[in-house]
Amino acid sequence: MSQHDQINYEILAQQQKKQLVALQTQIQALLVVQETGGSEEASIEVAKPQVFDRTLGKILGFIIVCKLYIRIKMRGVVVEEQI
Repeated sequence: MSQHDQINYEILAQQQKKQLVALQTQIQALLVVQETGGSEEASIEVAKPQVFDRTLGKILGFIIVCKLYIRIKMRGVVVEEQI
């Protein structure tokens, strides 16, 4: 493995760590809402997913972040409004 490849892997690892921290924060916020019965739902601020930059290593993280974002935003919304 070349030094350039090693640097790219390190950058990718750092980016994925940041995504993981963001996911954990959103999951914790979601758990708080569930524990309180949704009473704090309106006060939760959810970060929008970052724009996907077509990096292969980020696909799974991007999809997970998008799913979490949509679930949190649609929580408590009437089905008719979701459609």
